[in-house]
Amino acid sequence: MASRPGYDGIFQAMSGMMSVSGIPDGEPGAGPMTVGVSMVDILTSLYTTSAIPAALHHRDTQSGQGQYIDIALLDCGSRPCLTTCRTS
Repeated sequence: MASRPGYDGIFQAMSGMMSVSGIPDGEPGAGPMTVGVSMVDILTSLYTTSAIPAALHHRDTQSGQGQYIDIALLDCGSRPCLTTCRTS
């Protein structure tokens, strides 16, 4: 899937993020709903901004070699849902 474009709404649905937002079941208009902002995109950029300094630190102190950073939208969208799923 890495060669295909990613869209935040799709990854909110695939990661389970939409299942914990929206109107509760049984009420009018109930069902999964996006969280309103491009949360998966925001989380992916947040994790990326942590990975870049870590890779630079590794290069400067350990190997002298560059690092390959692989960030997946689905991974970044799924991580916050783990806590919600465990406590629900």
